[in-house]
Amino acid sequence: MNKLDNIKIVLLMFTLIITLTPINAQNVANRNEKGTTVHDLYLDSISKIPYPYRFPILGEKIRKMGFDIPLPNGIMALYTVGKQNITVSNLKIGTKDWDPENLIDVSKIAYFSSLEATVEVANARYDFWLLPFLNFSILGGYVKSETMVNLALPFKATFPAYSNGPLVGWGVTAAGGFGQIFITADYQMAWTFMPALEKPSNTKLFDIRVGHTFTFNNKRDMNLSAMIGAQYLKLSSRSKGSVSIEKLLGLPDDAKKDAAEQLEDWYNGLPPAEQELFADIYNKLDGWLNDGKDDNLYYDFNKKMYYPWAMTAGLNWQINKRWMVTGVYTFLGSREQLTLGLNYRFGFKGKTLLSGIEF
Repeated sequence: MNKLDNIKIVLLMFTLIITLTPINAQNVANRNEKGTTVHDLYLDSISKIPYPYRFPILGEKIRKMGFDIPLPNGIMALYTVGKQNITVSNLKIGTKDWDPENLIDVSKIAYFSSLEATVEVANARYDFWLLPFLNFSILGGYVKSETMVNLALPFKATFPAYSNGPLVGWGVTAAGGFGQIFITADYQMAWTFMPALEKPSNTKLFDIRVGHTFTFNNKRDMNLSAMIGAQYLKLSSRSKGSVSIEKLLGLPDDAKKDAAEQLEDWYNGLPPAEQELFADIYNKLDGWLNDGKDDNLYYDFNKKMYYPWAMTAGLNWQINKRWMVTGVYTFLGSREQLTLGLNYRFGFKGKTLLSGIEF
């Protein structure tokens, strides 16, 4: 085997995106009556057509080898809706500021029996293939969440808490495949800016999927990819911010009387030293429950997913080289969500980077 053959094999291994991702899958072979595949004829024809785009790097070389690579740039609109359960620990509350000396650990007397968040996310993403097997992306969007809070002690209450804000992030995807089978690994990091938080909330996501691409007879640019995989989600472990009692609890008037009585019974049952410790918090809560006097509470706590891992299953319909529709369902673990996306792909014309390299 000569040097040129070795180089071709290396390029082949790095460009196994012939059945790439749920966004960039390629057709598989279809045989005609003469025993020659339509796919082979198609690849032979594209190898003779000059590659017109700047990216990915080595794109022209790969095209000449007969690989039909996807259009290098894409804009995708995504919408996600779902539910997720989280746990809260080391809850500290204060009435003045975030100074540790002014925060009181209330995790032993006040805890959340459950926290279930319903989240809606709308975002737009731009991506490009730097190399035939490596994609980078940036994204921006908006998050709306409603969390059903079940608070136990010093009084019991069930109420919704709302959080809205913009998000920004970035991601990187590695992909490869063989024949009709493809595999992708995706890492994303995003920051969400919520008014109640002192600092943006950071979320990290790792996703790996394996799939199979199905083609349509006599439609080289159309295919359907089915995929299944696993997803890991990590939230910022610490949240620190402030919120008004009205926004935090939001109890209806008919529930405030019972809550006030439970709060008073709890406070009166404390030893004198603990009554002094919790006096400010008690007075703030009691003032809102009985007189409607709203005020801010400062908080600091740790949070995490009940189960960070979940399963994913999805479909991608490549209508043609430019338009694609994707749907992914996430289930098991502590999350359940549905993501729908519409992708438009294009390229910037010009000389392909490193196209002058001779092997």
